[in-house]
Amino acid sequence: KVLVEFLNLAGVEPLPARAASVLLAFEVSDGAPEAVFVPAGFQVGGPSADGSGALVVFETERPLFAAPVGIAAMHVQQGHVFQAVEPQSTSDAAPFLPFGPSAIPGSALWIGLAGDVVPGPTLSLGIRVTAPPGAPPPVPAGGVMPLPVPPPPTLRWEVLDGTSSTPADVVIDETGGLLRSGIVELQLPRRWRLGSPEGLSAEQPLHWLRLRIVHGQYPASPQLSFVQLNVTRATATRTIRDEVLESVPNSDGRRWRLSPATRSWMSVRG
Repeated sequence: KVLVEFLNLAGVEPLPARAASVLLAFEVSDGAPEAVFVPAGFQVGGPSADGSGALVVFETERPLFAAPVGIAAMHVQQGHVFQAVEPQSTSDAAPFLPFGPSAIPGSALWIGLAGDVVPGPTLSLGIRVTAPPGAPPPVPAGGVMPLPVPPPPTLRWEVLDGTSSTPADVVIDETGGLLRSGIVELQLPRRWRLGSPEGLSAEQPLHWLRLRIVHGQYPASPQLSFVQLNVTRATATRTIRDEVLESVPNSDGRRWRLSPATRSWMSVRG
């Protein structure tokens, strides 16, 4: 208690409580004729980890077009050299360098998507960056705040439409140019034909997505542990609609009672 009071006098206060936030990945059946629209506020839930049997509900923050496709291949390109990277879908996978060890302008990461449906109109990817630059040193060494880092190089997302590259506009980039983990949402062009990158002998044509360094350079090449499709952010909250309020007797219509289920949920959140 003395330490807490001392920190308060020094202007150091604990961060306010906030709801937990997670990245959710949606899987779509291969037989789906098109991308499935998942609206903002879509609820998913499961039992809590403490074994109490309480239901933990998360709501998606943004709408998502979940495409019935999967990552079939990934390649790192440096000059005319392609190096295959094993597609990763779990956070405990071994990290890889998306632009190679040097990460100079022209280096690129190719992501090949397999499926019978053309993704669109948007595509959302979840990316996990391991050891992001500027991470603070351990607390015993005095590290409490992230260190300043130089701005990232200019990156460009493109799709390979047959044999030509077409820009894919970035709707949102939580990674800040692969400086931290987050979601990248792309606005795809209307036409995206199958193809193969020049210089890469692919077994079958795929829908290829390319992330390329246009200008600048990283002080140290970023490392990724996974890249996954159809990912959106969700928050531990629950919206209750069509609630029927019950007037409290002798309150002159100024007090209303919520249903037992709503009161229980509000108690759990509190």
